[in-house]
Amino acid sequence: MTSDRKLIDALADTAQRVDVPFGSEHFDEAAARAGIPYSRSLDLYLDRQSQREADSLPLHLAHMALMH
Repeated sequence: MTSDRKLIDALADTAQRVDVPFGSEHFDEAAARAGIPYSRSLDLYLDRQSQREADSLPLHLAHMALMH
């Protein structure tokens, strides 16, 4: 998770320099390409496996994807 955190921080810094707002559609696309897609159900940027798990669960159980 630490490397994902560093990656999202670096992505946020770069986005800010080119006037792309954090959380915008363009930012979300870049994060997904970097391997940390945005999970709407959890309102978080996650690794792909956790996102798949969260998306496969009912909304009220999506947080269980973080329990592995």
